[in-house]
Amino acid sequence: PKQDTDFLPNEGRALILAGSCSAATRAQLAQAKALWPHAKVDIDKIAAGKDMVTELAEWAIAQPTDSPVIIYGSADPEEVAGIQKRYGVAASGQMMEDTLSALAQRLTEAGFHRVVVAGGETSGAVVSALNIKTLEIGPEIAPGVPWTRALDRPLTLALKSGNFGQPSFFEDALKVLP
Repeated sequence: PKQDTDFLPNEGRALILAGSCSAATRAQLAQAKALWPHAKVDIDKIAAGKDMVTELAEWAIAQPTDSPVIIYGSADPEEVAGIQKRYGVAASGQMMEDTLSALAQRLTEAGFHRVVVAGGETSGAVVSALNIKTLEIGPEIAPGVPWTRALDRPLTLALKSGNFGQPSFFEDALKVLP
């Protein structure tokens, strides 16, 4: 894809937030988890009242600053079915979206200014939580998935629905905007 020379990445750390449970996102996570620090959102702990947002934010901030950090809720269909059976489809989905969007708030404030979000609902929740009003479209990572830049703060975002992108999508995203 053509590189837009005016669209420079923001300074700051890279964060991958994945809420999608699609096969494509799970394959992308499998590849990226072999490369970078990663932690999983535990719905059972959230349902039990544990502060997963603080626990995961502190974990992410403590990781090496030169490495992207992955926080994900993505799980295989059997695991998702078990969680939904325990807490209900709507409640379990809401716990995941609330956690990932609160992490986006906490971590962008802590200097993670390049954020890749996997999952349509997760992307919507993150954009809402960050109160982003206007995005500038930047260079394409994969067909239908560009980098974007918030116009009111130093933040670049890649927002993708779960099924978009090759298994190397997360690495590709961070090669397009290193």
